[in-house]
Amino acid sequence: MIRKIGIVLFFVLLFFADTTAWGRDESTNVKTTIQRYNQLLAECYKKMDMNPMQEVATIEQATDLYIYMAAIGEGKERIESRLKKIDFISVKFQDKNTAIVKDRETWDFRYVNIKTGQVVEEQKDFVYNLIYELVKNGDRWFVKSVTAVDDKRPKHK
Repeated sequence: MIRKIGIVLFFVLLFFADTTAWGRDESTNVKTTIQRYNQLLAECYKKMDMNPMQEVATIEQATDLYIYMAAIGEGKERIESRLKKIDFISVKFQDKNTAIVKDRETWDFRYVNIKTGQVVEEQKDFVYNLIYELVKNGDRWFVKSVTAVDDKRPKHK
């Protein structure tokens, strides 16, 4: 009887050890996806081409970004931005294919006239508190949505 309990305990511990390692690895993968998302986001706004965002974002999310970029472009401006700092607050998995990540990001950005290259507006050290929803497709994570928790973005003139 004691031997059976020992065997059962061994498998229970093995299961929890495996899921803990999974969570740690997946947490790293999710954070890496968000970091890549932000890198591409800055590049895509500057080039005014959101197609590369499909590497790390769902089609719907990439489309939302395109619509925002196009609206700014209609005003004859583009965004140039730089992520200065990212602090991950929490990573939670709803299941093996859905993650919710809270972070705090500090950005510098500016609106630049497309024709002249003149800076129209500039913001430094702007802090965003964000919630990312990510979904896993195959072995890759994709950003499904990004929500500002306390949206205090400066209003663009």
